[in-house]
Amino acid sequence: MESCKYVPAEHQVLVTIMNGSSKLGRALEWQASSKRTKKSEAGFPLLPQSRRHFRMAWNAADPPQGLSFRFEHFTLKYKLSASP
Repeated sequence: MESCKYVPAEHQVLVTIMNGSSKLGRALEWQASSKRTKKSEAGFPLLPQSRRHFRMAWNAADPPQGLSFRFEHFTLKYKLSASP
């Protein structure tokens, strides 16, 4: 993960993820969550030595607190920070 943040003024979750390996990766799903809300997005391929940029609209009353990427054999979890 290169960066992940929530921009309250835009109600957007911004994510940049990188595959530093020489192998193709595939996320099965990615999800943002707060105490009361979860929002999932479809999976995606992650090409070798490449970056992917994502935006997710977040319209829940409470800000997202975490982000997760589910792969076939593991899940990556991150805490989100708010950005002005």
